Amino acid sequence: MRKLKEVARLYLDMKLGVRSIARACTISTSTAHTYVERLKELDVPYGELSIMGDDELEDLLFPKEERVTAKPLPDFDYLVKEMKKKGSRFSFSMRNTRAIIPTDTSEAGSTASIVTG
Repeated sequence: MRKLKEVARLYLDMKLGVRSIARACTISTSTAHTYVERLKELDVPYGELSIMGDDELEDLLFPKEERVTAKPLPDFDYLVKEMKKKGSRFSFSMRNTRAIIPTDTSEAGSTASIVTG
């Protein structure tokens, strides 16, 4: 990210504004603004940033966050029990639909039986 180092030089060393930096680096003003805000938060002099490698500077300004799934998976066993209940709006389709269910979990791929509700 050579542009990140250039933005740091222009902002911290040359004291240019966001629009001037965006034009000089041929990046959007919103991107330049994001970089400048991160540099402000970091509050490190340009001399120290110029010594860093590009990847090291990127990791410092934009730390990697571990992604967490937004929604947990539903409890499928509970859903199947609810759908099998009499009067459930899904009970009709469950009784009339054929499902292949393994008879033995150790041989899930080889032995299967056809079950009708």
